Amino acid sequence: MTFPLFFIIRFDYSNKYDYIYIKYRIYRQNSLKEEGNMVSIQELKEFEIFTELTDAELENICENAKKEVFDADKRIFDEKSWATNLYLVKDGRIEIKMSGKGGSNQITIDTIEPKEIFGWSAVTEPFTFTAAAWTKEKSNLIVLNGEVLLDLFKKNNHIGYKVMKEVASVISSRLRRLSQRMADSQ
Repeated sequence: MTFPLFFIIRFDYSNKYDYIYIKYRIYRQNSLKEEGNMVSIQELKEFEIFTELTDAELENICENAKKEVFDADKRIFDEKSWATNLYLVKDGRIEIKMSGKGGSNQITIDTIEPKEIFGWSAVTEPFTFTAAAWTKEKSNLIVLNGEVLLDLFKKNNHIGYKVMKEVASVISSRLRRLSQRMADSQ
């Protein structure tokens, strides 16, 4: 019997958790192997957000990671939509866009390059995307479910602290880049 992700989270604190979690891990690993979507520890180490984590800690994150490929000019998520996933760019480029005045057109506010992350709203309240994300070219992404990550952070504060420290750094640098671009355009 296979268990969908929401089922595992719902029974996280029940007496059946260990059994369900083991069954889920086996199911997830088998399904990812079949699809060729398994993410390795080495792949995660390429991202600055995970550089301070040990292999054992990265193993926990690998269990939640999957690979997805998006063609050029495809929307990944909309502005103001529910933020469910954190994304890591293996290759390709992603444009982060916000609605312009009146909401009719979208303005590119940032371009995400390989080895960078986006979708950090999935791990920060109010869990709503502040902008839309579109592929600028064909892109290979690693996708992490935000709810599962937050659950891991609650169970292992050490992982949570290290990852959230890096997420804060990403948010800060993006804000600085945006401020600089706005200052340069005036």
